[in-house]
Amino acid sequence: ISCCAGTKYPQEGFAGVDRLIISGEDTPQYPMLRHMPKVIEFFNKKKRESAGLLQCRKGINRSAILGIALRIRQVIKASTTGASRGNRSPAFILGTAWRSVSENRGQLVILNPGFQRQLYMYTHLLLTHGYRAPWPEQWGPEIWMPVSPKSCLGTKLQGLLRQLRLEVEKRSFAGGFDEALGHAARAVVVQIEFQGIQVLASTNSAHRNSRATGSHGASGATPVPVATAAATAVQQQNRQQQQQQKQQQRHEQRPNTLPRLNAD
Repeated sequence: ISCCAGTKYPQEGFAGVDRLIISGEDTPQYPMLRHMPKVIEFFNKKKRESAGLLQCRKGINRSAILGIALRIRQVIKASTTGASRGNRSPAFILGTAWRSVSENRGQLVILNPGFQRQLYMYTHLLLTHGYRAPWPEQWGPEIWMPVSPKSCLGTKLQGLLRQLRLEVEKRSFAGGFDEALGHAARAVVVQIEFQGIQVLASTNSAHRNSRATGSHGASGATPVPVATAAATAVQQQNRQQQQQQKQQQRHEQRPNTLPRLNAD
């Protein structure tokens, strides 16, 4: 499983090797654990005697969060189905899995603060709802990105941000759903900052530089009130659908016959 956004992989792959490409971003707001269902499905199809590999550019954040999440899932599954339940506190289970992956990697992993919070949320989710529970799509950066619990968003604002995020996730991007998750997460962070709320800082140098220069997401647009942004997202989605329908109608109205070629 390769977890690098913007990387061009050989289309032909490798003989005898199955692969899954996840174009995830190493940013605090990116919901990396939304990819867990397809990661689990991919490894479940793996032959028992074959090995699996999780990799990203540095092997510290994107691949590591998936590895730790898989380990957490194994521990909770064993404690649920086995005779011994052991210590079932989220902090203990997460700390044990984190330490195990870091030791096997040979260095401390998960320096991304947003990924750290997602792992704690995931541990609590599995302990509460069982090891098969998927990451809810209602859980987005509007929950974990504010630095302080005292500055957490109100229920109404959080609902508007969630609506905005889900609408952006429905849009079509060249990188598919993986890229849509990144655009949607950035849109939410821009709106949170517009409310004057401090958000988690990135450990990615390129992302820090883009924020330092005042860049807001992919478009560089000035943030607008979140209710307006949510309405705009819906309107843009409707316009895209109308344009696609018009293109389809024009295509269907074209004659099927080709023009004759001059024999000369």
